[in-house]
Parts: sequence; structure tokens; C-alpha cells
Amino acid sequence: MATYIQKEKILQLKTTTEKNYLKAKQHYFQSVAFQCHK
Repeated sequence: MATYIQKEKILQLKTTTEKNYLKAKQHYFQSVAFQCHK
């Protein structure tokens, strides 16, 4: 049972990390595009 909970936590953490990564990447590309438009 404990291992199942641990797996769930790891899965949640991975999902959160991926979301944050995508958000950061999107933000990076937006700022790069903004720089180019100047």
C-alpha cells in the first residue's frame, strides 16, 4: 500500500515538473519573440 502512495506522489511530482517546464519554455519563447520584434 505504501508503495502505491509513493508511486502516486512521484507521478504527481513528475506531472508538476513537466507542467512547470512547459510553462517556462513557453515563457522563454515569448520573451525571445518579444526581443526579436524590437
